[in-house]
Amino acid sequence: MRKPLFGLLALLFFFVGCMALGACGKQPQADGDDGAVPAVKMTLHRTSSSGFELLVPQADGSTVLVHHFTHHCYSNALNYGDGKQKTILCGDVWYPDSIKKQGEAECIQGNLNFIYYVNPKLAGFENEECHVGAGHGCEIKNTQNFYADGVEFDPGADFSDFECSEFRVVLDANVYAVDVTQPGHKSSRALPKLDDEGNLVLTAVHKYDAVYRPDNTIEWDNSLTIKRDGIQFKQAHGGMLQGKAQFFNMVTIGDAQESTNKFTYDASHTVTTTPIGTCPKFDVKRFHNTDWLRLYGKGITVTQTMTQPGARSTENYLMFTFYSGASTDDPTLDRLKVYMQPVRSVDQFGAAGAETFQAGDEIKVHLKRVIEL
Repeated sequence: MRKPLFGLLALLFFFVGCMALGACGKQPQADGDDGAVPAVKMTLHRTSSSGFELLVPQADGSTVLVHHFTHHCYSNALNYGDGKQKTILCGDVWYPDSIKKQGEAECIQGNLNFIYYVNPKLAGFENEECHVGAGHGCEIKNTQNFYADGVEFDPGADFSDFECSEFRVVLDANVYAVDVTQPGHKSSRALPKLDDEGNLVLTAVHKYDAVYRPDNTIEWDNSLTIKRDGIQFKQAHGGMLQGKAQFFNMVTIGDAQESTNKFTYDASHTVTTTPIGTCPKFDVKRFHNTDWLRLYGKGITVTQTMTQPGARSTENYLMFTFYSGASTDDPTLDRLKVYMQPVRSVDQFGAAGAETFQAGDEIKVHLKRVIEL
């Protein structure tokens, strides 16, 4: 009779032990520790009535990646030759203008633009020789919505810091024709062209749907719907990546060689390009057919891809621009800029190689940016 009694006692002690641990087979945990790896949370922080930041903590606990947004909204009193001025809204969109490491200067331009520049040599497009887009002007939102973990919030309202695991921005905006004959016109403050009745000339509708995640990625669908017949692009930038020279000194592009070149900038803002190993030197006078690139240098690497659906899936090009802050006499402002082109346009392909678009045509791209610290 002792053996069955002993077995029952053993089972009883085992059951009591399981209850004490919370569940059979579960190991004791520290207070508040359920065994799961804590999810990384981003923080939304208001900097002003027209600015906010998305703060992304890094695994090492000592670095935070900062995405800064600002509200670009301005109007101008324009004189169109009749002696009268007309005040017109020229730009209105929340714009992700910079990315930086906390406590340091801006290292990456944060834009999600679809910037374009029409061919001004075509009839009906005269004097439109300028870049247009959220960062340049003549783009006015129809709607722009912000979501933190699926819950909409207003970045223009006063709010206290709060956390989220996913941040999303959805934009629908009209992009209007530019008139470069207007006094005081600047690339970053494009002024609009008016028709004979004094109305803005709608050239395209720009839409994007962007998601920011705690793993330092941004992924977005970007599209441009054409609203004028017979348009050709001198340039059409479905995606762009720009890094400051003090952070980035090498670029790899995903061409046949996966070529890597190093860039150096001197005090006079002269740029020297040096191929790495057996890579060819980048030719800035032509497009490179590829859908990805990588900027890397001092403690930061950023990779960006751009793809298109369907028949245009191989129509991806990179165009290099070595952009300098020479007018400021400050070489720390020097920038390395790479445009991602989804269509064949006048610059570098020439007019014979450019495509002509009609009202209703749509150009769609999907982009992803990965930042490594």
